[in-house]
Amino acid sequence: MIALLIAVLMVVLPLLHLAFSKVPRTKQRVVHILLLYALVLGVGVIGLPMGFIPHVFFPDQAAESIGWPTGSPFQFEVGLHDGASAACSGSRPASAGLCSCSAPPMGTSARL
Repeated sequence: MIALLIAVLMVVLPLLHLAFSKVPRTKQRVVHILLLYALVLGVGVIGLPMGFIPHVFFPDQAAESIGWPTGSPFQFEVGLHDGASAACSGSRPASAGLCSCSAPPMGTSARL
């Protein structure tokens, strides 16, 4: 349910931002705002509650819910990746280079 809400917000919030913004609406600005909201909401907000927390703190339940074998240390690795992706999604452009090697986890896009 939270993923559906975030998916709706990823569309509605940037459109409201563009509608009420006093900055001219160029094609580049529209794409920038849409991608910014998709990154912060789609990776950052989804990554923590649906990736990092379950895989790090509740690994057996997370593995069971997605059909993976329980007791694997891979759950912790996936959780750290989701947490790092979530933390990097909110980073400033000047420090984005530090996070550029971390791609959004495959599970994140599948949950939307």
